[in-house]
Amino acid sequence: PWVTEAFARSVGYSLDEVRNTGWPDLVHKNDLPLAEQAFRNLISGKPDVSELRLISKEGDVIWVRNHGKPIWDDAEGRATFIYGAAQNITQQKQAEAALQGAYGELEVRVQERTADLAQANRDLQAEISERETMEQALRESEEKYRSLVELVPDPVIVVQGDQLRFASPAFTQIFGYTQQDVADGLSMFAFLQEQDQEAIRRRYQVRVAGDPLPSTYQIDVVAKDGSLIPCEASATLIQYEGQLADLAIVRDITERRRAHDELEARVEERTAELARANAVLEDEIAERKQAEEALRESEEEFRLMAETSIDVIFQVDLENKITYCSPAVEQMTGVPPVEVIGTHFSEDFGSEEFSKAQEAFRLAAKREQVRMLELRSTTREGTPLYIELSIVPIIQGEK
Repeated sequence: PWVTEAFARSVGYSLDEVRNTGWPDLVHKNDLPLAEQAFRNLISGKPDVSELRLISKEGDVIWVRNHGKPIWDDAEGRATFIYGAAQNITQQKQAEAALQGAYGELEVRVQERTADLAQANRDLQAEISERETMEQALRESEEKYRSLVELVPDPVIVVQGDQLRFASPAFTQIFGYTQQDVADGLSMFAFLQEQDQEAIRRRYQVRVAGDPLPSTYQIDVVAKDGSLIPCEASATLIQYEGQLADLAIVRDITERRRAHDELEARVEERTAELARANAVLEDEIAERKQAEEALRESEEEFRLMAETSIDVIFQVDLENKITYCSPAVEQMTGVPPVEVIGTHFSEDFGSEEFSKAQEAFRLAAKREQVRMLELRSTTREGTPLYIELSIVPIIQGEK
């Protein structure tokens, strides 16, 4: 069997290892029935296109689209040769499941695929130059590569001067030009916009001079019906029928560009949404800062009022525990505020007086104000102390 180095590299084996390994040994076990059916189609003279998984030497799964074409010998009544082109579609399979987040991955895949195509072109040129000395080998090689090119889904063209000398079937299918158009001397300027023609001519001159160029470039191809099809092209120099020519592979990227435009639109829309959300958040933050500043000012006013008041100001929680007490309590009872805070309100009153206070606290908990409630207590020295108690509820949220 004949196999390219590119295929051997794609599955991680050497050429000898691939030649000595049966095709079923490379196929994923779940895809063996599909591979066997494809083989049966080919040996019966039917072309076959199938998608299946290969297992690399390292155990990685590689998705390929296998294009097979039998060469039928009518005299022998059987297929004497089978040509095949295995297109690596692993990334395509992965992209189908993750298109929304795949723009960055798409760029990586484009670069990887472009590198593969450039390497394939170099391999092709090397193969052709090796066979130039043998006429029979050249004819066999030409037939072999023509069969492969016809199977490749991306259009392949050969240009000499300004004239299209060869176009694969994919070129006619995608862009609408016929093989008769090519045979009649179709000019490459027929499918290039006027503003792109000089740039393409300069790229050709740079390649002839041997100067470096980016491996791929994007261009809009003019179809026969006049429509523009966005494409990605890569080109290299070859010898075609004894003369220098440009071999170019052109890929239709309409879907990729549409996905990119849709992604850009979604990004812009999401950016606008975030900008609006940020504006609302900034307004809320500004309002909260104003409220916090007003609260700090109010707390400062309360603290100054409480600490300078001759009346005792205190705060209790719902468990009747004193959480704040102003300095005036020491003058009234002889007990400093630090010793009062944390004690239970009942500790300074008898049971009868505390019951009156507790009823007042209950009313306050219902958001009712209590004013001028008279209570009896004693100082630290035991001196009777008569006080008037006013209670105002403090509302925090719903409590």
